[in-house]
Amino acid sequence: MPPQDDLRSLAHAKLVRHRVLAAQAVPLPRDVLAVLVNDPSRSVRRVLAARTDLDAWDLLRPLANDPDLRTRQTLAANPSCPADLLLILVDDPHGSVRWDLPSHPRPLGPRPRDPAEVRGTGR
Repeated sequence: MPPQDDLRSLAHAKLVRHRVLAAQAVPLPRDVLAVLVNDPSRSVRRVLAARTDLDAWDLLRPLANDPDLRTRQTLAANPSCPADLLLILVDDPHGSVRWDLPSHPRPLGPRPRDPAEVRGTGR
C-alpha cells in the first residue's frame, strides 16, 4: 500500500487510472474514501462499490443513488453491502438493480415507513 500522503495525492490525480489505484488501496483511509466516492469517473466509483472489505459504508451512501447504472448494480451485488443501502436500491428505477436483491446474503428486514428516512433526506 502506498503511504497515506501518496494515497491522498492519487485520490486527487488528473488521471483516472491513478484515482482507481487509490480506490483499490488496502486499507483505504476514510478521508480518501470520502473524496473518491464523489469522483467524476464511474470507473472509480465502481471499484468502491465492489469492495467487500470497507467498513465505512456510511460514506458509500451516495453510490446507492449513483447516476451510473453499473455502479448501482455492483453495489447491489456486493455481499458486504449493508441493509440500509440495499433498502435504497429496492426502489431503484432499473429492474436489473432490484433483480437479485431478494437473494442477497444480507437480510433486508422491514422497510421503513418513510423512504426519506432511508435516503437520509428526512428530518
